[in-house]
Amino acid sequence: MKRTLSILLILALLAGLSACGGAEPAPAAPEATETPAPSPTPAPAPDFAAWLSQCGGEPALSGEGAPEEASGAAGDCYLDAAEGSCWLKTEAGWVNCGKYAEAGCHLVRLEDGESSRLLVAQDGALLAEPAAAESGSRQLEGWFAGDYGPAWDFAANPVTEDLTLRALYTDAAPRAEPLLTLSDLEEENFQSTGVNAVLVIYVACTDGPELDRAAFEDLFCGDYGREDELRSAAAYYHYNSCGAVELEFHFVYLDPGLSSAELYRKTWDGGYDYDQSVFRQGLAAFEGDPKELDRDGDGYVDGVVLLSGEDVTKTVGDGGEYYAFGGGSMGTMSNKPNPERPEMRLFVEMSAALLSEPLEPCAQGTGARVLIHELGHVFGLMDYYDFYPYEDSIIDALGCFDMQSNDMGDWNPYSRFLCGWVEPWLIEEGTEQVTLKLSPDQPLLIPTSLGWNGTPFDEYILVDVLAPIGANGYDWALLTEPRLVRSATPKSQGGVRVYHVDSRMARQEPDGSGSRYFPAFTLEEMQTALDDPGARLITAYYNTNGLEPLLPGDSRFYHMIDWIPADGSSKFRLSTPISWAIYTPVCVNDLFGPGEEFSMTRCAEAFPNAPRMNNGGTLDYSLRVEHYDPETATAIVTVTRTR
Repeated sequence: MKRTLSILLILALLAGLSACGGAEPAPAAPEATETPAPSPTPAPAPDFAAWLSQCGGEPALSGEGAPEEASGAAGDCYLDAAEGSCWLKTEAGWVNCGKYAEAGCHLVRLEDGESSRLLVAQDGALLAEPAAAESGSRQLEGWFAGDYGPAWDFAANPVTEDLTLRALYTDAAPRAEPLLTLSDLEEENFQSTGVNAVLVIYVACTDGPELDRAAFEDLFCGDYGREDELRSAAAYYHYNSCGAVELEFHFVYLDPGLSSAELYRKTWDGGYDYDQSVFRQGLAAFEGDPKELDRDGDGYVDGVVLLSGEDVTKTVGDGGEYYAFGGGSMGTMSNKPNPERPEMRLFVEMSAALLSEPLEPCAQGTGARVLIHELGHVFGLMDYYDFYPYEDSIIDALGCFDMQSNDMGDWNPYSRFLCGWVEPWLIEEGTEQVTLKLSPDQPLLIPTSLGWNGTPFDEYILVDVLAPIGANGYDWALLTEPRLVRSATPKSQGGVRVYHVDSRMARQEPDGSGSRYFPAFTLEEMQTALDDPGARLITAYYNTNGLEPLLPGDSRFYHMIDWIPADGSSKFRLSTPISWAIYTPVCVNDLFGPGEEFSMTRCAEAFPNAPRMNNGGTLDYSLRVEHYDPETATAIVTVTRTR
């Protein structure tokens, strides 16, 4: 709902009235006589001490004429009472700042957190450049006026009044390299580093459209820059993985001489057996060495994509529209590995018609979006949308802006962390305060009071920068939709995004009477389960309402990942008792901007178990955004212990 605020401004104009009185005529003036003109009253000397005290300082020295070169220390101010000018002692010696009473000569107090010093600015530039030595892991990011940015540029922002500038430093916190990734949990997943070979098998239909092979293959392996990464699956995953993984596509074209309806009936009557048959035909038609398709040498083709070249305007059966290979899905086969002639284990099936719509911004299902989404499952990701709603309520805990939720934008930092593509800064136990510089490729992990197990499969807060670059930039108009943005905001160029992640795992063991679930939270417990051939690690929580979790909690409130909006509300987390057609989408207002703070106290509504985390621990830190730079898409944040 768009809310408008009407403000009535009343201007009161006050007029002063003056009365004029009469007086009797003055007597005639006597004849003028020459008298000497009075001497002008000398102007009072400018009060340098008062001027200096505005910044809390006082002159270190004063006197007549230039100060003695050996006097004073760097940062001292000297008042030349005779000339009415100010001198500043720098490392190079005394510098005459001119007459301090003249316009354009102002004091600047520089505070770097450990010390404070005064400098004089004239004509918009500092007479002595502020320099703060870097020490250890601290790095000076710049000088800031007020509580937060923008960074003060003396050349672009003339100093016109006495002001205080604060130095802002960032620190280099330890990086949290994940000790387990999705490829460790499920061997059939794509490898998260190196090259993954994908066999693409296109099955033509007699009544289907003529295929433009060049345009078709471009959707898979077109070489595009980051701003156009949504135009092909290869470009998308190259940038999402920060260059860690490459997808290598090999194409085979089959023509079984079947119509769309015949292919549909054959596929669904035969089930996966027909998929297996298509794979074997495709592998036989592959002109290269089949071992080229098994980059990790496990006896399986790294990935297979089965596509039907049907015309979706054709109807079969009851007159509805169907896809022979479904509307886009991922499946697995239980074939035994064959190092000499690799088998199919992991595959995606879809209709080529789902790739026929030209790519459009903010338009679901256009271009390569469906293909990119399905390949995300091959890396091991789950759907983040509510695919199994609870009764009549539905949610999208990521606000409809995620590739695995709504085919929009880039992967979120949690997805990339699962694959080991990013290593967040880690707030270590005992940290009192730290200031960090975040970017879209450099997130931050804040653990609960119970600690962090060293893997993505735990409960924590994950923070990053969301900016209009790459695929996020391509779909950015979704976040700046005028009907969603409540007011003008500088966050239209990006800001800080905060997630609550509860990715704890459960250990599944068959015991003859079904399955029992045991919590597996520590790294040692998870490694033990991975080493046990009879056990399996599975996700305890989902982003869907109707799948009851494997740990205590209600599926309507406890999720794998929730976007926490800047207003601290639960609008994405809680179920909406409306229809499938309506969600609560995010907008730039939901990002945290300069001066805004995230904490459990302020954002308690966004947590189902507040003031506790889901695991029973507490969130002992707050996060404040100090500065956001839209040109570099970086944010400076300060994390402070609160308890």
